[in-house]
Amino acid sequence: MPLLVTVGRLTAAKNYGLLLDAFSEARKHRAMRLVFLGDGEERTALESKVVALGLSDDVSMPGYVENPWAYMAKADMFVLSSKWEGLPTVLVEALALGTKVVSTDCDYGPRELLKDGRLGWLCPSGDASALAQTILSALSQDKKDVPIEELEAFKLSVAVHRYKELLLDL
Repeated sequence: MPLLVTVGRLTAAKNYGLLLDAFSEARKHRAMRLVFLGDGEERTALESKVVALGLSDDVSMPGYVENPWAYMAKADMFVLSSKWEGLPTVLVEALALGTKVVSTDCDYGPRELLKDGRLGWLCPSGDASALAQTILSALSQDKKDVPIEELEAFKLSVAVHRYKELLLDL
């Protein structure tokens, strides 16, 4: 049974209610499990929604974990359901771990990081049905190739070099 994982603070920006709706819809067509890693002010509401949707047997919310990468590496898919992002580093981490990535095409970040969908699957932001269909589609396909060069820009040494260049130009 496929394992989906998401990582982040349980806040409105992450739109986890939408992810639960999409997961509920997708599992009508295929058995799967979902793990939420993180904690935040929306935890109680999300737990209530899990129960209301009848997902208690297939959704786990262990909270914050020291090493989310261990979960991500073993998952069949990482899902980002955000309404907006800055730089969703978690997408880079999932790609680096070789995990399939599905993301909403929210403002700022996912489209650029996933190279317009070349490195992962994108779906419209705020649309639970589209997210459910994208999850199902991605599960039925092979992982997309992620050339290591695509992730080089996110190495610490590269970031430090770019900051130095920026500061020297001031």
